[in-house]
Amino acid sequence: MKIAAIDPSFSSTGLALVEFREDGKSRVLKHERVSASSKTVYKFGNVFKLADELAEQIINFASPDLWIIEVPVLETKSGCYLGMIQQALYHRWNAPVYLVPAQAINSYSKNKQRSKTYLVNFVKSHYTKLKGRINHDEASAIILANILYAYLQGSYKNTIVKLK
Repeated sequence: MKIAAIDPSFSSTGLALVEFREDGKSRVLKHERVSASSKTVYKFGNVFKLADELAEQIINFASPDLWIIEVPVLETKSGCYLGMIQQALYHRWNAPVYLVPAQAINSYSKNKQRSKTYLVNFVKSHYTKLKGRINHDEASAIILANILYAYLQGSYKNTIVKLK
């Protein structure tokens, strides 16, 4: 089973494609970051164009069996804008989609300090054969894929919503 995961952001969206095998082993097939072409996200008219641009980059990243996306905290300043990325993806999904709340990444990885370095080291400790460098956005996406797999296996009991 291949799970693609998204940690959405206009400046640095983390993407990961992780393969989970029946023998319980998994490997990161690819990971990368994508970003919007403009930094003028917070101008209302621009957000739709930039969200659409990011959605195209995300969908072109992979053709997985399942997708998982972190849902932004909508009550934050940037949350309502980040929600537009998810909205732009709705008609493009090419596989079933699961949503997970923002706090799930730190909870699953036991990142009490909410440290970006901790997330990278957590992923490196579980995936020793990663290709290339990895940053915290990509690490978050890899963790999201693992959260969905754990949920499907019955070992993750926290909130996940199946969208499509």
